Amino acid sequence: MKATAIILAGGKSSRMKYKNKAFLEYEGKRFIDIAIGKAKVFDEIIIVSNTPEQYSMNNVMVVKDIIPDSGPMAGILTGLKYSRNHVTVVFPCDTPLINEEMLRYFVEISSGYHAVMAKVDGFFQPLCAVYTKDCEELFRNALKNGETKLPNLFDQMRIRYVSREEIEEFGDYESMFKNINTKTDYEWLLRVSERRNII
Repeated sequence: MKATAIILAGGKSSRMKYKNKAFLEYEGKRFIDIAIGKAKVFDEIIIVSNTPEQYSMNNVMVVKDIIPDSGPMAGILTGLKYSRNHVTVVFPCDTPLINEEMLRYFVEISSGYHAVMAKVDGFFQPLCAVYTKDCEELFRNALKNGETKLPNLFDQMRIRYVSREEIEEFGDYESMFKNINTKTDYEWLLRVSERRNII
């Protein structure tokens, strides 16, 4: 599919005692390799990281945050800068249960919008979303002015919000968007794996 997958791998992993979450394993594969596998449904893959030297990936571009330590918006801006496609699919490496067919659906419905993202029970999911090149200038100017929170820009953007009902055509909403941030989260993920293997 003609879109760029931007994998965010720039977090400090402080809640994981500074172990790089990208290299945690789930069902025998590292999170970063799981993310790349899901991203292969798109025709370009970019990993954005504050530590690009830690990644050596075949046929995958790895780039450094252009504005270090400025949060996910800076990572998304970096991916937009390097993307050769107008439409980009963004997701963090620590969401190993994200569904790639759902991400394809986000791309399919993105025409005419700056972004496509889930909004369920009043909560946004801006880090597993579609953004277009039209966001680049807005994000750059926001970061210059010290604004790092994506939701604070939403009233300046045309956004297609995706409902729980749409998302659950592809799987369980809660699981797909679950970030593995802590040891407790990781233990939960391993239990999910055990249940799958029992079934």
